[in-house]
Amino acid sequence: MKSKHSRPARFHEAMLIVDVLAAHPGAQVLLNAHALPCERCVVSESETLAQGLKAYGLDVSAVLAELNALPE
Repeated sequence: MKSKHSRPARFHEAMLIVDVLAAHPGAQVLLNAHALPCERCVVSESETLAQGLKAYGLDVSAVLAELNALPE
């Protein structure tokens, strides 16, 4: 059960990568730290975050947790 004080996740696996990058300035830094060049990728406008992370063999849940932990 979720705490009544927990905030809703800003990022989710079905988001397009371009929307992830636009949602928070720290998202690009975080994805770059995982060796993901999303800001330069031609499929960022059509690929979901989950698709991109899986293509690089990354744990979707772990990266989502990091993204959702970015300060507001």
